[in-house]
Amino acid sequence: MRIIPGLILACVALPALAQPAARPTGALTLAEARDLDGDLIREAYDKMVDMPGTGPYPAIKEVAATLSDHVVYRPADLAALGGRKLGVMIWGNGGCRNNGASARTHLLEIASYGYLVIAPGGNYTGTGAVAPPPLAPGQPPPAPVIGIVDVPEIQRVSTAFTQVRDAIEQRRARLNEDLQREQQRWRDEQQRLANERGGLTPEQLRTRERELQDRITDSQRVLRERARDIEQLAQTALREIEQALGVVIRQVASSRNVNIVLPRPLVIFNEPPFDLTEEVAAQLNRMIPTVNLPAETDGAAPAQQPQQRPAQPPRQGGPQPQGQQRRN
Repeated sequence: MRIIPGLILACVALPALAQPAARPTGALTLAEARDLDGDLIREAYDKMVDMPGTGPYPAIKEVAATLSDHVVYRPADLAALGGRKLGVMIWGNGGCRNNGASARTHLLEIASYGYLVIAPGGNYTGTGAVAPPPLAPGQPPPAPVIGIVDVPEIQRVSTAFTQVRDAIEQRRARLNEDLQREQQRWRDEQQRLANERGGLTPEQLRTRERELQDRITDSQRVLRERARDIEQLAQTALREIEQALGVVIRQVASSRNVNIVLPRPLVIFNEPPFDLTEEVAAQLNRMIPTVNLPAETDGAAPAQQPQQRPAQPPRQGGPQPQGQQRRN
């Protein structure tokens, strides 16, 4: 036996050359099926009678009693195989379908050129098709007991949610104030540099501009990091509240034998006993009254780097500038 891509070839007898069978009367070709629209294409294909293929050995498909849950495609005349060899092809259905006739037109075409093709699944479409076996009966679902929860209302009365919302708004406000202050500093520095431009050499001017740009870049980086930390903190805190809310909803629903919980926006009308909102909100405040929020690492504006100045003589007993350490 030799293996080639896509095929497993075995040796069996091959019949003598035969003429292809005529097309059955009323058969629908693929070209005719493509003229149909939408879902009708698949329906029309499934109802097409089997074609024998265009090869020299008119082919048929059958379900062999000794090979259950498979469909076999082969030349129709096996009585005159003679001494020639017949290839064997093992086919796999696309999409893991359990319909061994889903690609019957293609497989009959292959079989008509001297192949024995085996496809997994039943013969559920085309000539001789049978209905797929019904699924085994399963466990029926329980009778629905519905509860309704108004999540926005729970968030409104949640002490933890209110704490997180207020804290995040305060941090965003401080960040915005620091941003405004920094932008004003940048404008003041730019104005000061413009006023002093006439007394600076080109090299001094380039140095001052570079230092100012470095300070602006560093301040922007610090402010971006603070904004990112605030948003991450908000997401983490809200996720903690949401997880606690999910636990509380399940607990309250279980205590009332509720097996379906719907959000308020999906419900047009309900009787008050179906509403779990008040009980869930009270239980949530008992479970998680507050959220532990870490303190801000730096609520102040980024520090400004001092401009470079000529080295000053060290003070007695004070720290020494770099490169001028006092010797003992």
